[in-house]
Amino acid sequence: MKISIVSITTALLLLASSPADAWRIRLYENTNYGGRQVTYSGPGNTGSKCFSNIDPLNNKVSSIQYYAYNSDRTTRCCLTLYDSPGCKTKNADWTPQKSCHDEKWTKIPATWNNDISSFKTTCHAV
Repeated sequence: MKISIVSITTALLLLASSPADAWRIRLYENTNYGGRQVTYSGPGNTGSKCFSNIDPLNNKVSSIQYYAYNSDRTTRCCLTLYDSPGCKTKNADWTPQKSCHDEKWTKIPATWNNDISSFKTTCHAV
């Protein structure tokens, strides 16, 4: 049985490829996941990262789907939502403003509806 250079190269590339995304957030313009949408995702490296501007949906988000884990559930990323660019927040009465688990919000509460401008992920091994 011959092993070709292409087979070896393919196998090495698969082994060296980066891991699957550890988290993913999809922001929707309308309730019940309607209208325009924007998706962000990341590898879940340990630490935090601020996504300081969510254009084109800045101050227009009305529903969210958030997936906190990587595919083998060894990394979890917490999500914090902010009402202004640069991950600066207001005092909120919405408890799920911070989530460390998979979440789906079909309708953002009135105090946060159309008021989300940035978000931060904080990732760690499970």
